[in-house]
Formats: sequence, C-alpha cells, structure tokens
Amino acid sequence: MKHYLLLVLAFVTLVVMGIGCTETVLTNSGSDGDVESEGGMLVDGDVESDIDLIDGDTESETDTLACEANARWCEDTFLHVCNEAGTDEFIPEDCGTIGCDDGLCVVEHAVSLGADYQGRIVIADSESLRVATPHLTLEGWIKDWSDLGLTNMFSKGYYNDRSVNYAFGIGVKNEEFSIYLTFSSDGETYAWNAYPENVPATDTWLHAAAVLDSNSGEARFYINGKRLTRVEGPAEYPESIVLPTHNPAAITARYTRKIDELRLSDIPRYFEDFTPELRHAMDDHTLGLWHFDEGEGFAAVDSSGNGNNGTLDESGVSFTDNAIWRNWECVPLWGQCLTDSTERKVCQEDGLGWNEPTECGPIGCEDRDCVEEYALAFDGRVDLPVSDKFLIYEQDQSTLEAWVKFDDVSTWQRIYSEANETDDIDGEPIETIILLQLFMDGNGRLAFGQKTDSQSLVYSEENIISAGVWYHVAATRSKIGVNAEYKIYLNGEEVISQVVVEYEAEWYLAESCQIAGKWNDFYGTIDELRISNTIRYSESFTPTLRHEKDEHTVGLWHFNEDTGAKAVDSSGNGHHGQIPISCVL
Repeated sequence: MKHYLLLVLAFVTLVVMGIGCTETVLTNSGSDGDVESEGGMLVDGDVESDIDLIDGDTESETDTLACEANARWCEDTFLHVCNEAGTDEFIPEDCGTIGCDDGLCVVEHAVSLGADYQGRIVIADSESLRVATPHLTLEGWIKDWSDLGLTNMFSKGYYNDRSVNYAFGIGVKNEEFSIYLTFSSDGETYAWNAYPENVPATDTWLHAAAVLDSNSGEARFYINGKRLTRVEGPAEYPESIVLPTHNPAAITARYTRKIDELRLSDIPRYFEDFTPELRHAMDDHTLGLWHFDEGEGFAAVDSSGNGNNGTLDESGVSFTDNAIWRNWECVPLWGQCLTDSTERKVCQEDGLGWNEPTECGPIGCEDRDCVEEYALAFDGRVDLPVSDKFLIYEQDQSTLEAWVKFDDVSTWQRIYSEANETDDIDGEPIETIILLQLFMDGNGRLAFGQKTDSQSLVYSEENIISAGVWYHVAATRSKIGVNAEYKIYLNGEEVISQVVVEYEAEWYLAESCQIAGKWNDFYGTIDELRISNTIRYSESFTPTLRHEKDEHTVGLWHFNEDTGAKAVDSSGNGHHGQIPISCVL
C-alpha cells in the first residue's frame, strides 16, 4: 500500500509539472543524471531552460550576456569587440604603437603637400583659432623640409595686410637651418628664428615646436624636444596681438613636404626639454588638432572638438601611409641618460632601437647629453646681469659659492654683487649702494659684505689668493636681527667668521644682481656659481666640482653652454643671463 501511494504521488507531481507543456522529452545529460526539457521546463534544478527560470540556482540567457552585442571598445592599445549575440568577446586585437581610439585601431597617415603652394589645406576663421595674446604653442611632425628656403607649416592671416595672427615654419634662412615664428600686431611684425647646433636630415621625421610665453616674455623653440639656445628675435615682447582683420588659417608648403600631428594650444606647453609625443592628445587648452589620419577624401578633421576642419586642395594634397615611422621605439638619434649612471644611450637612426650605452666621463650625463665642462671668462670690461630682483639680500639665510680663477690679483675684483641705484630726472644713475658683494680686494684676500658708509665687510688674511689658480670660494650669510653673521670658506676651509651690523635699505628703485660684480672689474674665469636660501656649510667640507640643484637653490649657472649668448640658470627659476660679446665660454 505504501509503494502504491508513492507511485500515485510521483504521477501527480509529473502531471502538475507538465501542465502547458507539449512534446516533453527527457534526455540524459551527464553522469549525474541531470536532464533538460526541450519544451522549456526545468526537470532538474541543476540544468537550465532556454525560456523560463524555475530554480534560483539557474540563470537565463539575458543574465549570461558577456558584453553588449556588436560593441567595440578600447583598453590601452587593444581593441575589444563583442559578438552579435552579446554572449562572447572576440580575442582582443593589439592595435600596435599608435593604439586604439573610439573603438578603432588607428591607421596612421600624414599629408603630403605639393610645392609652390599648390598643396593647401584651408581652415575657416573661427573664434577658437584667434589668439589675442602672444601666449601659445604650435607644434607638429615634419619630413622632407627643403634646404632652399623658409616655408610655413601652419599660418593664420596674410602678410600683405598685416593680419598674421601666427605663422610657424621651418627651413633655411641665410644658409642656416631654423625654426621660425612670426605674427603681426598693430601694424608691426614680430619674428623669431631659432637655430639648432646640428642640422637635421631632410628625409627624417622631426618634431618641431614653437612656444610664446607672455608671462616670461620669451619665445622658446624645440627640435625633437631639445630646446634651441640660439634665438634671434625682436627687442620688445608685445603684450597683445592686435589685428586689422581676421582671415582663414592654412597649412601650405612652398616646397614639397609631409606634415603630421599638428597642434595649436593656448598655453606654453614646454619650459624645458621634453620627449615628443608620437601622437598629440587633446585637452582643455587645445585650439586645433589635426591627426591627418583620414586616409582619403578632402577633409582634415579637427580633433580638438572646436570644429576647425580643413579642406584639402584636390590637386596638391594627398594622404600618405606613414605606419612605419610610427612604429619607432624611440625618436631617431635621441639621447637618454641612464638612471644612476654617467652613461648615455642614443636611439638608432631608424628609430627601431637603442645603440649600446657610452660613458660620458666624470662630469656625467644631464638632459640627454654628456656634459662637456666649460666656464665663463671675463676681460674686466663687462659683467653678467642675472636678475632685477635681489637673490640674496632679502633672504634670512643664504650661501653664495663658485669656482673662480683670477688672472690678476693686484686689483679689486668682484665675483658677485647685488646693488640698489637711484637716478635723476633724466634717468642717469646718481648713486649706487652695494647691498651685498663677494670680492678679492687686490691684496690677495677675500671679502664679503656691504659697500656702504658703515663698511659692513669681513676680510680674510692677505695673500691667500694667487693668480692663475682655481679656487672654490663660498660665503654664508645668516641674519640675526639688525646684524648678520658672515663666513667665508676657501677650498672648503673657513677663513673668516664675524657678526656685523648691516645697512638696511629702505627703498628700492633699481635692483640688480651681477655675476662678475658691479662696474665691470673682474679679470678671470668663473664657473659653477650657485646661490642658495640656506646655510650649506657650518664646518670644513670637500667642494664638489659640479654644483647640483635642490629645493634650496635660488640660482645655478654651470656655464656649460659652449656657444650662444645665454648663461642658463639651471635652478628652474629663470634667472638667465645675457652673455656679453667680450665674454668667452
């Protein structure tokens, strides 16, 4: 009877489960006895139905979607694609060096421009392309530049009506390769030319960048990320760009050339050497960005989001496949310093790898180049102004140090000074007050302090300096109320320490800081001059041949430029000096 009731109960259960089902077929689905129903019902809780969910341990087709059907998306340089059913993702495709963008592997192209301005890409005038102040960055990659003359890469406006908002180009001027940038303002023309030490090959892609910085009032130029130190430009830097009219922009060529990755920005992007991007990116400061990756057609799309699309001339412009150069591992002939080493490696000419590292020598490697050691020689007729603001006098603690060699020790010679001047109604100086100076007094002794009525100076013993010998000289100053403690060190040994009463300047009319002192009286050579806003030495020390920058460095001049008219301040504070003609590096 018990068995009969169990059979009846089992039969009733099957009937209830089968309500509404047709052609239910039970099939063996594995060794564990799980079965499935073709009609859409679950017979066992461990199996799934194509239609309905009965058991909480099972899931439907919509819950098992791996991704959105036919979706495409990028992760790093890989392109991901979902299948049509949305249940699986294809094996991600590696897009290579250029990478993935907006669900597509980027196919790299450039534009080839015909000669005699037959190759033109015209971009309509727009508010976003108008630059009202000389504060911008223009950059791009270029190949096949001509050695026959200068030619624009990108310009806006016309020369004939003085409406040039900016014109950026590259080529040869007076038989010298240069990058140039020019613009009009209120009827005047402002133009800069920058010259590299080594002329790049015409058949190699190079990155050119021009920066106008209204904050510092200077123009900076770069080839493959390395700043050019020799720059010729106007004597004055205008505050604004005033134009009679606004005209279209154009990408043109006087000589056949290829251009790629052109970007216009409303900020100075570069302040020191940098590694150029193979593909420029868009940000909030991008006014125009042309990748030239269309590959076909007559439109050059602006990827900045400002809609500054260009129209290609049908006869003189074409897209060219440029995939090979975009597969560079490094920028051709680009140098790189090895970390924690005095070695340097150089990129191969084809950009596909690095050459074996080479030793730079005891001075080491800096800013991608082996450092060649130079110094700056003065002939007693000039000084080197480095700042119109005091670098030491207004500091509570400071250290001034340098390597010096005197050609003559029989005359008064200043190594460094800070002065305050007054002038009369005609602008002629009538009084100069030396607020701080380091000098040799003509008797072979060092002195540090002020040149005022109170004669707040400290002196070393006589005859500790000889002509023709390199010395490391350091002076420290520590303010103590109205007094100050002065110390002088020679080759790391203290030679004088004294507390003096300092003269307090109550007004400043014309502040000035000079290397080689005021009144052009230094005969000899100066190297590695550093000013710091801390007391670096309180006991004997071993001088370093090359001073380094840290958070306390106010000014640092290595004088290693070799050529050019600028003594670069390596502190990062921009106290560059204009080297007089009679000085020799």
